[in-house]
Amino acid sequence: TASSVEAVKELCPELGISSLTVPGDFPLGLAEKLRAAGLEVAPAEERLFPEREFKSQEEEDAYVERVNNIVSNKFRMSHNVIFKDYYRKVLKK
Repeated sequence: TASSVEAVKELCPELGISSLTVPGDFPLGLAEKLRAAGLEVAPAEERLFPEREFKSQEEEDAYVERVNNIVSNKFRMSHNVIFKDYYRKVLKK
């Protein structure tokens, strides 16, 4: 976005950065805007963070636990809504 380009355009000179290496699937339009802002932009030949390509077992377990908790909470919330509505209808009779 334009604000992202402006932030990078201002920050890079302050940090002494004149060129950026971006992932191979970096958006072309954004790269062109960065180039127009005076920065060199080149795609990386390999993944930028190969160590993040695969999660550790601990990370996977934590993610699964988090998702399970979220789903359980949402299920409990929907269950409560359904049964409150049901009891309201039953009690009106």
